[in-house]
Amino acid sequence: MSKARILIADDERLIRWSLVERLSTEGYGTVEAESGSQTLARFDDTVDLVLLDYRLGNGGRATCANSATWSNARCC
Repeated sequence: MSKARILIADDERLIRWSLVERLSTEGYGTVEAESGSQTLARFDDTVDLVLLDYRLGNGGRATCANSATWSNARCC
């Protein structure tokens, strides 16, 4: 059984990098986004979890509000 695929949404490159490094080491698949609009564009039905910076530039709060429409993923 494969591990979850995680979308990491943060406008700080170093935070995204450190999360990708750690999660990849643990066997998780990762996708990165640096804005709210990029998060929405990169989300698809293969994403199991979204790690979202609530204060993300270009709509972090709006992106989180839209997460209610994501059928199979959790937004944290």
